[in-house]
Amino acid sequence: GSAAFIGGSLVPPGGHNPHDPAVWGVPGLSGPHVHNFQEVYHEMTTAGAAVIVGGVDELTDALSTWLDNPRAAGVAGAAGRTVVEAKRGATARTAAALLELLEEASES
Repeated sequence: GSAAFIGGSLVPPGGHNPHDPAVWGVPGLSGPHVHNFQEVYHEMTTAGAAVIVGGVDELTDALSTWLDNPRAAGVAGAAGRTVVEAKRGATARTAAALLELLEEASES
């Protein structure tokens, strides 16, 4: 199994985007400082693709769980990839709708 620790999340400035490991189908572990990506973390933890831990001991335990159970890590990673792909689809649909509105506006 594999898992990624999302750097910067054990200190107040906040961690990186949990979508980064999810793109590769890898579940993410993060420290408690996730305010800078709060909505993204909510989506990822709800999907089971990321786990927020309180500190180093919890991080070690959570990491061991995924490394000792590759199937669970794979399921979590796949869930994260699904969240990312759904977001990509939403972005593409939004961009297409905006382009359509711009075309309509320029024709009138």
